[in-house]
Amino acid sequence: MIVYIIILLLLLSFWSISTCNKKLFEKPFLWLGIIVLIAFASIRELSVGTDTLGYYDNFINVESQKYTRTFSGSQIIWYYFVLFFSSFFNYTVFLFVCYTLIFGGLGVLINRFSKDQMLSLILIFLFCYGASLNIMRQYIAIGIFASSLIPLYNRNYILYIICIIIASFFHFSVLLMLPLIFIHLLQLKKRTILVATILSFVIGFFFNFMQPIVMSLSFLISLNEGVTGYLDSWGGERNIGTNLLINFVFIASLFIDKHKVNLFWKLWFFYIVLSNLFGASPQGNRIFLYLLIGMFVCIPYTLTSLKFKTNQIVYLLFVLIYSIGYWYVVLSSGQNEVIPYEFRS
Repeated sequence: MIVYIIILLLLLSFWSISTCNKKLFEKPFLWLGIIVLIAFASIRELSVGTDTLGYYDNFINVESQKYTRTFSGSQIIWYYFVLFFSSFFNYTVFLFVCYTLIFGGLGVLINRFSKDQMLSLILIFLFCYGASLNIMRQYIAIGIFASSLIPLYNRNYILYIICIIIASFFHFSVLLMLPLIFIHLLQLKKRTILVATILSFVIGFFFNFMQPIVMSLSFLISLNEGVTGYLDSWGGERNIGTNLLINFVFIASLFIDKHKVNLFWKLWFFYIVLSNLFGASPQGNRIFLYLLIGMFVCIPYTLTSLKFKTNQIVYLLFVLIYSIGYWYVVLSSGQNEVIPYEFRS
C-alpha cells in the first residue's frame, strides 16, 4: 500500500505546485505525473495484478498461443503486437509501451478538455490505476478510446470510427462504444437525466427482470467467446449505500455545474445508468467501463463553475474524500490483487 500512497502524494504535490501558475506548470506536471504512472506500472513484479502473470506468459510463449481466446477475432492484431515486442524487446519495454498507450491516451484527452488537468489525473489514478495493473488489454483500448473522443466531440465521425476499430485490436468490447455517435447528437436536459438516473437505480436494485435482458446478449459470443465470462457472472452482491453515494456524486456535480449537458456529461450519465441496471454482473461492468472517462472531465467542470472560493473548497473536499475512500476500499479489499506492490528484480 505504501507505494500507492507515495504515488498519490506525488500527484497531489504536482497538483499543488501547478495551481500556483497554471499556464506555466499545469501541462509539464500533467505529463510528469503520467510518466510516474507509466514507470511504476512498467517495473512491477509479476505478482502485482491478477492477470499480470498471464500477460507475461503470453509474452514469452506468444507463438504457441496464437489461437487462444486472448487473440481471437479482431484481437488477432494483439497477437502480432505482442509477437513484435517479444521478438525485439524485453518485457519491461513491452509494458512501458502498453502503459504509454493507456495513460498517454487519457492524458491527450484531459490535456484537451479538462479545466483542471492535474485533478483529472488524480481521479484517473484513484479510479483506474489499480484495475489497469490487471486488465491491461482493456485499458489500452480505453486509452485509445479516450483519444478518440476528441474527433467525436468535433463531429469527425469517420476518424472516431477508425480509432474505435484500432482500439478493438486490443479489446473487442470497445466496439460497443460506436453508438456514441448517436448519443452525442442527443439533446438531454438535466431534469431528464435526474429522472432517468433515479428510475435506473430503483429498477436495478429493487426489480429482478434485468437478468433475462443480459442473457439475451448471448449472440455476442459468436463475435468473441470471452463474452461468456461477462454474461455468466450475473448475481454479484452490491452495497446499496455505496451505489447511492455514487449516484449522489453524479447528480450533485451535474446540478452544481453551470455548463450545458455536453458529450462528457452524457458519458458519465450513461455509465451511472448502466451501472445501476447491470451492476449485478461484476464482469459485465467492464463493458461500459469506457464511459467512466466522462467523470474525469466533468468534475473539474463543476469545480471551476463555482464562483465562490469557499464553495470550491467544500466541493473539492467532498470529491477527494469520496474518491480517496473509494480507492482505499478497493485496494485494501484485495481487488485486482495489486497489494503488496513489489518492484521486478
